Formats: sequence, C-alpha cells, structure tokens
Amino acid sequence: MRRIFALSGMILVVVLAAAAPASAATIAVSPTSVQTSGTVTASGDVLVNGTRTCAVGDDVTLISNAFVGFSEFAGEGALVLPVDSTGHFTTTVALKPSVAAGTYTITGRCGGGNLAVSATLTVTGLPRTGASFGPLSVAQVVAICLALVVLGAGLLRTGRRRVT
Repeated sequence: MRRIFALSGMILVVVLAAAAPASAATIAVSPTSVQTSGTVTASGDVLVNGTRTCAVGDDVTLISNAFVGFSEFAGEGALVLPVDSTGHFTTTVALKPSVAAGTYTITGRCGGGNLAVSATLTVTGLPRTGASFGPLSVAQVVAICLALVVLGAGLLRTGRRRVT
C-alpha cells in the first residue's frame, strides 16, 4: 500500500512540475498585421522567472527583415532598443516602404544570447514607389486634372451657347 502512495506521490510531483512552465522572456508586436509603410509597436521583456537574462545597461536587438533600413544583425534588418531597469523594452517604428508584403518572424538577442522567443508580423499591400500627392499617385492626379480641364471646357462651351 505504501508503494502505491509513494508511486502516486512521485507521479503527482512530475505532473505538477511539467504543468508549471518557466516564465520566459517576451516579444510582442502590435498590431500583428500592418500595411506596407505602416507603424508598429514592438515591446517585451528580457526576464526569465523574474530574473534578467542580460545585464543592466545592455540593449535588446530585435531581428527581422521587417526592420530593414534601421540597423543590421547578421545580414538581417534589426532594431536596437534600450532595456529599462525593470527588464522591459518598447518602441514604435514606421516600417520602410521597401519592406515587401509577407509574414516576418521577429526574434531577439540581449547580452550576447538569444531570447528564445519570437513574434510574428504580417505586412500587407504593395509599397508605393515614386512621387505622390498624399494618398494619390502622380498618374491619378494627372488623370483628375485632365478630367477637370475637359469638364471646364465643356461647361464653358455650354455657357457660350446660351449667351448667343
């Protein structure tokens, strides 16, 4: 009988130990889906079970080709962010127009080591290239101007007929 209780106790300890996972560092991005050239907030922490995984004063490097044009780590785009005294980091960044539509994984490093967590960012839409007037492209503005000239000429012609 004692063996059954002892065996049950050991099984219970193993199950409880497996059910209580360690608290890991985090990386989050908001929103998780954004149009090309959109703005995202990247945040997280470098804490594992409440303990910093890198020294006070170290920066965290967020690595993803969604961050092309800011900094670089091992040939990929990167953001280098300060970590505050509580182990947290956050930044808001406008993605470069050259970032193509697609799904990007964001990983992190701090203190020479990998944070072993990631976030996913989806970029939608095509980048606008060339000159533009607000939300309109040059071709759209030229088309609107030509339509207004034709409309004005038609109204002027109609107005002259009535006068004579």
